[in-house]
Amino acid sequence: MKQRELITRRFDSFSFQKASHEIVKYEPQYYDDNGVYQKDEWTCFFDIGKEYEGKVVTMEDYLDIENRFIAVTRAILEAAGCTFVIIGYVEAIRAKE
Repeated sequence: MKQRELITRRFDSFSFQKASHEIVKYEPQYYDDNGVYQKDEWTCFFDIGKEYEGKVVTMEDYLDIENRFIAVTRAILEAAGCTFVIIGYVEAIRAKE
């Protein structure tokens, strides 16, 4: 069996899904019924230099949020005593339309 198939089978298993978590910066009340985020705010690297809510997004703003994600993730992993992590999904980087 190929490694990709083994990984996919693991991701699809009930026990794996039960132990999966997602960390996002977005507030849940701004998602519509289809799971699409509706608030007009910066969401990715390509938004650096653009204005949202009267403020231009800087590289420092972007890196601050990214570093917070890393810190929170590390704290959760350390508190849970994890010795390894399996990344099941990485979103493709693409500019907004």
